[in-house]
Amino acid sequence: MVKFLLKLSASVLILLILFKHIKPENVIETIRHTNIFFILIAIFFQLMSTTAASKRWHTLMSAIGFKEPLTFYIKSYFKATFFNQVLPGSVSGDILKIIDLKRQGYRTGVSLTGVLLDRITGLFALTLVNLIALLSGHILPPKIHRTIEIISFLGTVGFFIIPTFKKLSFLKTTKALSIIPELSLNAENLIKHKSFIGIIIISVIVHICTFLDLFFLSKAVGLSIDFFAFFVIIPPVVLLTIIPISLAGWGVRESAMVLLFGLTGISKSAILSVSIMYGFALIISSLPGLYVFLSEKNII
Repeated sequence: MVKFLLKLSASVLILLILFKHIKPENVIETIRHTNIFFILIAIFFQLMSTTAASKRWHTLMSAIGFKEPLTFYIKSYFKATFFNQVLPGSVSGDILKIIDLKRQGYRTGVSLTGVLLDRITGLFALTLVNLIALLSGHILPPKIHRTIEIISFLGTVGFFIIPTFKKLSFLKTTKALSIIPELSLNAENLIKHKSFIGIIIISVIVHICTFLDLFFLSKAVGLSIDFFAFFVIIPPVVLLTIIPISLAGWGVRESAMVLLFGLTGISKSAILSVSIMYGFALIISSLPGLYVFLSEKNII
């Protein structure tokens, strides 16, 4: 409860600071005049993003020896997505995934490595897409462009370093780090597996669907942003929201989007409106997960 209140306070504080520089009435007016058709398209693409992420998790887990059907992963992923939106920290959903796997008879450690590997694979694809976009064009100031480029390069290369961790003997004798060798071995097996390229392609589709979500939300408020800009700007925004200082990324996401899109000349009040609507789109698109959870508890 204390953690929840701290993160909620951080999100509120960051948003209040933003609204000191951006008039709330401008944001409210922008949202009031949004195009509902484009909002519905945006929510559709977010639903597709979560569904594709479920397929990636299923393919990845099958590659490292798990036997559950696709429907299991779709239900578990949507549940996890919902709880990531309403509980403090993005690990809430991961814990639920591990619990679901344990109920199917898998050990906690094995389940944890599978969930972590899915996370890491998604981040690898995100930094890869971002790196390619950054190398293809410049829309941000040179120093910021180069900083993001370095981070994406390290993230992309870092994925292929993970398999070497299994050779570090001290990890096996340190209880808090003992999960890393198993994660390293599974990462190596995944990279060598015939489905690896397919998993990366699915991961790229997941991110493109998210970019399309934001693209259509920007169109809903009347912005004309080149689709390419989302490949450059959204990945670092996503990476920043992973930092566990706010509730479901609220506040951090808004400030990052206002800052980075603002550097390209986009209206700050309009892009803040887009970010806020995206937060609600995430919640709405995760509601199937709530339905699955309540159904499993025989509440509905």
